Amino acid sequence: MKLVFKGVLGIKRFTALALIQKSTLVQLSQGANAAVFATPEPTPAVLKAKTDALQASLDRIKAIEQQLATERERLDAHAHELKQALETNLAYVEKTAKAANDPTIILNGGYDVPSEPVKTTVIGVPQNVELAEDAHTTGVLLVRLKAVTAAKAYIVRYCTDLAQADWSVPQNFTSSVNMRLKADAGKRIFVQVKALGPKNMESDWSDIASRIVP
Repeated sequence: MKLVFKGVLGIKRFTALALIQKSTLVQLSQGANAAVFATPEPTPAVLKAKTDALQASLDRIKAIEQQLATERERLDAHAHELKQALETNLAYVEKTAKAANDPTIILNGGYDVPSEPVKTTVIGVPQNVELAEDAHTTGVLLVRLKAVTAAKAYIVRYCTDLAQADWSVPQNFTSSVNMRLKADAGKRIFVQVKALGPKNMESDWSDIASRIVP
């Protein structure tokens, strides 16, 4: 069996406490076997001095952490007290403004006033756009789609060549029902629809629907 003359520190995590414990064990072990370890390097005195220095640093850090925890508790308490004081002062300023019937007094007192919520209207893009023939009628296609919530009207455009994007003048319809689109018979057209909502809100153009005009 081959003899191995190599050791390991045997420390899984090199924390300050682990190093102190290992150094203490080394000093005790080698001190108990002084005959074997006659001239250790570094000397026991050096190991002890370095161990004591690390222990002193660790103790100082623990003391600082404890002091910091105490200061954090004080900080939270002071913040709570100041918040309560400001709320009491705000109530006084509100009362003063109400008595004078002047809301600007709140601003002059250093406080803010609540802003009106901004209402945004989003109009959906028309879905399920389809083209159908109008029975016994030429030069007309019916545009069908799923009605869009809050839509006030619909705009329809078409072209005969997507590459050229020769879009027609948009036509307006006030309802998703009975949307009759006139175009040249015998030609394939490509149709898009957008919805118009309150306050001139417009949706994006829908997906393209295509059909030959009867």
